[in-house]
Amino acid sequence: MYRSKALKIVCLLGLLVVPAMAKERRAKPPRFGADSFRGVFFEDLSESVAATRPSVQALRGIRPQVAGAAAGGDDAEESAEPGGQWSKLASAQSIEDEIKRQKLKFDADVAQPGAFKSGGYVNARTELSILATLFGVVASYEGDIRWKEQAEAARNVLARTAGNCNSGSIQVFNECKSRKQDLDDLLRGASLSSPPAAEQSDWSMIADRSVLMSYLETLSKEELPALTNDDSGVKESPDKVKQFGDMVAIVGSVLIQEGMDEYDDEEYVALSKQMLDAALLIGQAAQQGDPDAARKAVGMVNQSCDACHEQYR
Repeated sequence: MYRSKALKIVCLLGLLVVPAMAKERRAKPPRFGADSFRGVFFEDLSESVAATRPSVQALRGIRPQVAGAAAGGDDAEESAEPGGQWSKLASAQSIEDEIKRQKLKFDADVAQPGAFKSGGYVNARTELSILATLFGVVASYEGDIRWKEQAEAARNVLARTAGNCNSGSIQVFNECKSRKQDLDDLLRGASLSSPPAAEQSDWSMIADRSVLMSYLETLSKEELPALTNDDSGVKESPDKVKQFGDMVAIVGSVLIQEGMDEYDDEEYVALSKQMLDAALLIGQAAQQGDPDAARKAVGMVNQSCDACHEQYR
């Protein structure tokens, strides 16, 4: 009996609800034409992919600085060009003084076999690689410079030992001692006593990019700020400021020589040239005795380095 009453109630409710639903007005389903979504979605997927990745320079609003334009010289419309124009990047005096400086550091690292084995070989490898790079520049330097006749042989033998200097073994220590003797002979004006090493065909066999990057960071983050943060450094040691600025310019050029990693990457080359141009401004500021300009140029070098590291490290 209860089931019969419940069924009658359900039926009665149904009779009441159905007419109400029939009277309810509903919206018509939307209709979409061919142009309804134009401008909302890409018609061609290739349109959504940029032809080249965004430039760090463009994102940061960094514009390359042209050293010639800042100097107002005859070549004001041109930026410093890498390679083949070493005399425009660094003075003979700067290169000679840096070779002597690196040689003194190398001497200290190969003085004792114990210290060499305990980690001195790592420093020795760095100094040998830098020296090989500098003698590589001397070998093709356009003007008068010391050690030019012996530079090619020195470059090759120093690069070979730098490549072998991956441990503190007695064999590596003895080879480094031979290079010390070679450098002693060169600086005294004598010829190399060691037999010539095999000819190096490209810069990648001479210069170690990781070493040069570390060297560059030391110059731009330590050596140059120490001299330029205070006005007295530029006024009392302009030659040293120019020397370190010239070395930054040399490294910037070597890093984009044919055969080096990323040498054919347009953005990498642009960043290196920007750093190179800023380095030349350091030398100009030092010669003019302008501490503010020197500090600004050092900041530009570091800005270029940071932009490059952000993208390529």
